[in-house]
Amino acid sequence: MKYIYTNEETDAVSIYECLIKNICFGKFETRIYIDWSQGYGSFVVKCAYPSMVEYNFTTISDDEFTDCQRMVLNHLEITGFSYLKDDSGYFIQFDFDNYPVGYIRMHCTQFTFEAPSLPLCAGGNEHRIPWDPIKIEDPLDN
Repeated sequence: MKYIYTNEETDAVSIYECLIKNICFGKFETRIYIDWSQGYGSFVVKCAYPSMVEYNFTTISDDEFTDCQRMVLNHLEITGFSYLKDDSGYFIQFDFDNYPVGYIRMHCTQFTFEAPSLPLCAGGNEHRIPWDPIKIEDPLDN
């Protein structure tokens, strides 16, 4: 049985400290596959008719690489999730505050969480998306 949460209903689901396993960018739908630590099994976030995708991550220099040779980028750990409704749909944003630090932000007409089980705890909108999506700096991230 799948549990489907659409747009604001996603406040009932926590994806904090979950890992993004795969992202499939499509013309009509983008799917983000998540290893769901707050429930049982894999989890899918679907973004219908994505019109914009923005991502930003830090990188490490050669000097820093020698200090963290054991650290390999093999997953993205979600430390925050936000959405912002506008006239044509929703901006959604996944934040990553551990290594690598950054975010993935996209705009879509609607978004859904497809969960294989009921959530263990409630999530919510962290309101970290700037009101002006064209801004380069996000004042809420400072």
